[in-house]
Amino acid sequence: MFDNFTVPENLIPSDPRFGCGPSLIPTDFVMNLYKTGPHLLGTSHRKPAVKNLVKEVQEGLLKYFKLDPQEFLVVLGNGGSTLLFDMIALGLVEKKISHFTCGEFSEKWFLSSKLVPWIAADQVAVPFGKGINGEAKSGSDVIAVTLNETSTGVQLSKIPAVDANTLLCVDGCRTMSY
Repeated sequence: MFDNFTVPENLIPSDPRFGCGPSLIPTDFVMNLYKTGPHLLGTSHRKPAVKNLVKEVQEGLLKYFKLDPQEFLVVLGNGGSTLLFDMIALGLVEKKISHFTCGEFSEKWFLSSKLVPWIAADQVAVPFGKGINGEAKSGSDVIAVTLNETSTGVQLSKIPAVDANTLLCVDGCRTMSY
């Protein structure tokens, strides 16, 4: 069916570096990955080089956010935001999730949770472009915040504190501007 299909010229991106997320990958980053040779590029996610890099990222995020590794676990998800948002609502929320929204992307996450009929999804919203920091909410077993609202550029100024019975989920996408 697609044997003779050609993408129209006007649909081909002018900058082919576009990947996951709304940001461009700087050429220097691509060159650094290339320099690793077979250590990362084209290898399995089960190889020590990749596992060690993931561990380094997890430890770095714990340190960056000043989180106690005895109390927090950094989990990295792969598969795209929509899949991750759905999996959080379908598999991690027991009764209620509270979303703190301030833009298109955090709103999308809330709407995804709202579609799950057996959980309650609460929204605390501010106008797009205004900042909002999450906080623990009585009755919520999951708190959902967006580190960097990619539609507006608003960033969290602090990570909310939650108790041992509450799961904090942070969409940690980072954008870069040039």
